[in-house]
Amino acid sequence: MTYAPYVADYSRYLPEDTSSRTVFWWSYAGCSIGSFWMIGFGCIAVAVANQAFNGGSVSFIVDLSPAAVHWLFQIIIILGIIAVNVLNLYGAFMSWTTIATAAKSHGVNRTTRAAYTIAVAAISTILAIAGQGNFLENFENFILFLAYFVIPWTAINLVDFYLVRKEQYDIEQIFKPNGIYGGASWEALAAYFAAIAVEIPFMSTSFYTGPMVAHLGGADISWILGLIVPAVLYWAFMRPRADEFRLSQPPDPSRVAP
Repeated sequence: MTYAPYVADYSRYLPEDTSSRTVFWWSYAGCSIGSFWMIGFGCIAVAVANQAFNGGSVSFIVDLSPAAVHWLFQIIIILGIIAVNVLNLYGAFMSWTTIATAAKSHGVNRTTRAAYTIAVAAISTILAIAGQGNFLENFENFILFLAYFVIPWTAINLVDFYLVRKEQYDIEQIFKPNGIYGGASWEALAAYFAAIAVEIPFMSTSFYTGPMVAHLGGADISWILGLIVPAVLYWAFMRPRADEFRLSQPPDPSRVAP
């Protein structure tokens, strides 16, 4: 649930007349440029020095520099990790606050902000320390486990945004627990949990391997099913009511022809 409002970080401070196309492409370009070169470096490092890199990625990178400046590279890496985690904590705070205030309206002050941030930091630190002995495997499992749940939600969200409601939402009503959108969409929940159930036989992780993985040569295709199944189900559930939803929404001023 906390990943749902996370994507709004890119657009929450932009002018209301900013187009969806502009938000998408500039956000996509920034994320891609900032990560592709790092991904490429990691692939090259594993290819040329697999054992050394897997033995400790940080020490491997530091050892590439002259011994006299090892300390400088260590400081750069530490500062980089701190900077990234500051943004992670900010995102976690914003996401959790959005969920909490939507479930029950309440103010957010410095005390609340500090409490949420400290709680997230403490839990994250405990998990990191507990999993440091086998970091790469634990991190891979975390990414896969996250994808199993996030991808079906993404599919439902995209269908609702583009096909069902045609990008028309009453933003104020979204933040009201008893607003026009109600407390929950049973159609969305049914499609979501059906997708999770379909994914399970095709999952492949170190802690669980589904019965269908062996028939696919070890490939994990659960994410493909997690994208298609909920999209089709949710569209089938909501299509008869699509016109009703669109007519009930106020017109978007930014889409009215001049």
